[in-house]
Amino acid sequence: MAAILAGALFLAARLAYLQVFRSEHYARLSQENRMRVSPEPALRGLIVDRNGVELAGNRPSFVVSVVPREIGRHSAVLEKLSARLGTEVDELQARVAAGRSMPYWPVALRRDIDFQSICYFEEHVEQFPGVLFQTAAVRRYIPGNWTGNVLGYTREVTSRDIEKQPAMGLRPGNYIGAAGIERAYDHHLRGADGLRYLEVSALGRMVGPMPGIADKPAVAGSVTMLTIDRDLQELADSLLGEYGSGVAVALDPATGEVLCFVNRPGFSANLFSGVVPQDDWDRLLADPLRPLLNRATKGLYPPGSVAKLWIAAAALEKGVIDENTTFTPCYGGLQIGNRYFRCHKPAGHGRLSLVDAIAQSCDVYFYQVGLKLGVDTWAEYTKGCGFGRKTGIDLPDEDAGLVPDVDYFNRRYGKKGWTKTLAANLAIGQGELLTTPLQVVQAMAGLANRGRVMRPHFLRAYQAPNHPWTMSTPELSFELPFHRPTIDLLIRGTRAVVEDVHGTAHWLADKRYTMAGKTGTAQNPHGKEHAWFAAFAPVDNPVIAVVVLVENAGHGSVAAAPIARSIIEAYLMKNYPQILPPPKKVTPLPLPAEVAKADSLENR
Repeated sequence: MAAILAGALFLAARLAYLQVFRSEHYARLSQENRMRVSPEPALRGLIVDRNGVELAGNRPSFVVSVVPREIGRHSAVLEKLSARLGTEVDELQARVAAGRSMPYWPVALRRDIDFQSICYFEEHVEQFPGVLFQTAAVRRYIPGNWTGNVLGYTREVTSRDIEKQPAMGLRPGNYIGAAGIERAYDHHLRGADGLRYLEVSALGRMVGPMPGIADKPAVAGSVTMLTIDRDLQELADSLLGEYGSGVAVALDPATGEVLCFVNRPGFSANLFSGVVPQDDWDRLLADPLRPLLNRATKGLYPPGSVAKLWIAAAALEKGVIDENTTFTPCYGGLQIGNRYFRCHKPAGHGRLSLVDAIAQSCDVYFYQVGLKLGVDTWAEYTKGCGFGRKTGIDLPDEDAGLVPDVDYFNRRYGKKGWTKTLAANLAIGQGELLTTPLQVVQAMAGLANRGRVMRPHFLRAYQAPNHPWTMSTPELSFELPFHRPTIDLLIRGTRAVVEDVHGTAHWLADKRYTMAGKTGTAQNPHGKEHAWFAAFAPVDNPVIAVVVLVENAGHGSVAAAPIARSIIEAYLMKNYPQILPPPKKVTPLPLPAEVAKADSLENR
C-alpha cells in the first residue's frame, strides 16, 4: 500500500512539474511540431533597358528542399530522394550539412524539378518527412550571347557568404549576383525575403496558414533601368558576328551613359539561370576565343594609330610642335639608329603638317614626334587621358592596362638595355602600351565633350516597390590634360580623317551629318593585325562616341569603321531624327483590280 501511495505521489508531482513548470517548453515543442516556417523568397527586380524593354525577369521553378532539423531524424529519406532526383546521396548530405547552422530553415536540394516528380512527391508525402516541394522564381534573361558579359548571372549563396556578410541577412537557398549588372547592383535587385507560417498534420501534409501568426510578406527587388539600348546591342552583336572576336562600346559623351556594350564571342546569361550542364561548362572553358572574357574591360591591346591623337596633343601642350610643324618627309619609312621603321603606306605620304598627319595616319611623322617628346612626357600625358588606370565603370573586374615609363623600362631591360627607338614605337600605339577598348572610347568621349571625361556607367535609374524612380547622376571622372586650342586641333584632325579626301576613313563621309574618327591597325604577334576605329558624331554637338575593335581583322578602316558607322547611324535615327531621319517607308501604288487579282492567283 505504501508503495502504491508513493508511486501515485510521484506521478502527481511529475504531472504538476510538467504542467506547471515545463508547460511553456512543451507548448513550444507542440507548436513547432504542427508549424512549419516556409520562406517566401523575394522576387528579384527586373532589369530593363533605357526604353523600358525587359532584359532580365523571373520564371517559375519547382524546388525540392529539406528542413535540416527534421531530416536529421529520418536519414533514409535522403536515400529515397537521391534515387528519385538522380543525385548522389553524398551531395545531398553535404547540402543539408551546410544548412545546419539554421536548423529550421529549408535548404534547397534541387531546382528546376520536372512537374511529374513534384506530383510523385506530393502523392507520397508521408514517405518524405521534412521535405518541402515549392515553387520558386529563378532568373530568365532575353536571348542573346551579349547578355552574359553585361547582365551577368546569379548564384546560390554559400555558408561562407552568409558568414562574411551578416548584415545582408542571407540564408541558405538565397541567390545573389555573381557577375555583371546582377553583381554590381545586387543591393537594388535582391529585395527582402518574407516568411509564411504553415500548419502541418502529423503526416506532414500542409493544412493551411498557422492560426494566430501573421505572415511576413516578401518585398520585391527594385526595377533597375540600364543605359543600354537593346536594339543597339543586337545590331552591334550581329555586325561583330561576321568576325571571330571583337568589341563594340558606345557612350553618351555628355553623361558617360553606356549606350552599347558588346563582346564577341559572348555567352547567354540563361546558361547560368539553372543548373549548368557540365558539357556546356567544359565547352566554354575550352573555347580558344574565351567567351567568358569581358574584352571591353579586361581585354588588353595595343591601341595602334588611335594613340597618335594623345601624343599629338601632348607635343602641342609641351610646345614641341604646332599645327604647322613638318618633319623629314615620309618616303615609306624612317631610319632610326640601326633600325628602319616602316610606314603603313609603302609609297610614303611626303611632307605633312599635323592635321594632315592625323588624317592620313602617317607613322613616319609620329615616329619623329615621339622622339622629340620622350618616353616620360609621353607617359605622363597618356596617363592623364585615362590610360593605365581603371575607368571606374559600374561593372566588376576591370583591368587598368599598362602605360610604360622610363622606370618601367629600366626595371625590365636595365638602364642601358633599351634605346630611344622605344619612344618611336610607343608614338604609334605599339610596344608595351596596353589599353582596354573602354579606355579608348572614354578618351574619345572626353575629346567629343571638349575635355570633360564623364565616368562610364550602366545605371540610369531604379525604382523600389511603391516608390518613384530614382535617377542616377552623371559624374565627372577627370579632365583631359589639354587646353581648348589643343582639343580643337585634335577635333579638326579627327574630322579630316573622315572628310578629307586623303583621310584614312574618307569613304565614311556623309552629307547628312558630321563624324570625327581615328583608324588604328595594331600589330598582333599571334596573327593578323587588330582593327580599331574610334569616333563620335555629330562633330559640333556630339551625342554618341563609339569604339570598335575587331581582332585579327587587318586595317581599321576596312573592318572596324563600317561597324562603328552603322552603330552611330542606328542610334541617331532612333533617338535624334532631327539629325538623321529614319528611312522613309515606301508605300506601293495601288494596282488595278484585274492585275491585283492575277497577282494573288499566281502567288497562291
